[in-house]
This record gives sequence, structure tokens and C-alpha cells, in this order.
Amino acid sequence: MKSKMFRIMVTTGFLVLLAAGPAFAGMNGGGSGSGMGAGDERGVSGPSPGSMQKAAGITNISDMLTVSTGSTDSGGVKIDLTPISFEDGILKVKFTVNTHAVNLAEQNLVEQTRLVYGKKEIKPVKADNMGGHHSKGTIIFEVEGELQNFMIVINGIPNQEKRAYQW
Repeated sequence: MKSKMFRIMVTTGFLVLLAAGPAFAGMNGGGSGSGMGAGDERGVSGPSPGSMQKAAGITNISDMLTVSTGSTDSGGVKIDLTPISFEDGILKVKFTVNTHAVNLAEQNLVEQTRLVYGKKEIKPVKADNMGGHHSKGTIIFEVEGELQNFMIVINGIPNQEKRAYQW
């Protein structure tokens, strides 16, 4: 019974992502030309069905899925992002980063990350530092107005110039 319910929840979550995908494909973040769809020809990667860690029904921030990009193969970096809270205009996103070859201490998520929502694109007000080959922490954005569909873009992390995470 439990296994059947889990399969139903995962399948429903996958269907939600499939239905939402076309809406994000033509999304344009405004000022800096960041109209990026998952997997477009510029090497931007977005959510994949295998990256889901929570099941369906994006009704509030705590129901949002973890989205992954990259891998730890051949000098690459795998980054997982999970929105964890949105209260009083503050969006908090948990990150987990793993690599076998890249020095993560050289990366600066405040400078390399942007939140794209509506017609706005903003950088984080704070992000925990990374170091070593395995890091985790929080990225914090101050958001003006409503936050419904949004994308987080990270630039310049090895083996993928641009990474896009969409919710």
C-alpha cells in the first residue's frame, strides 16, 4: 500500500513538471537576456525527472522539489537547490554541492547567482560560502511583490557555464 501511494505521488509530481515545462521554455527574465528554457542550445540545464525528491502539488514553498544540475564526473560539479521558505519577502533556498576535482572555495554564489521572477532579476543578499569538495548552505533573496513561478540561474561553476533551476 505504502509503495503504491509513493508511486502515485511521484508520478503526479512528474506530470506537474511536464505540464509546467512549456510555460518556462519561453520565459524571459528581462534586462540581461536570461530567457532560458531547460536544455536549450546554450548549455543551460534545468530540472530532470530524476531530480525530484518530494512528491507533487506545488501549493506552497515547502512542497517544492529539489532540482539538480551537473555531475561529479570529469571535473564537474553537481548542485542541488531546494526552496525551503518564503516569508515576509525573504526566499531561502538550500544548496548542496558535490565535486571530486573543483575547488569550491573559489566560487562566490552571491555574485554568480540570480533569481528571475516576473520581469525581475535579482542577486542574493546572502549566500553561505563553499569550500572543499562537499558543501551545503543557504542562499537568501529579498523579493519584492509576489513570488509564484521563478527560476534561479547560477553562472560560472565548472563544466556548465549556466545552470537554470525552475519552479
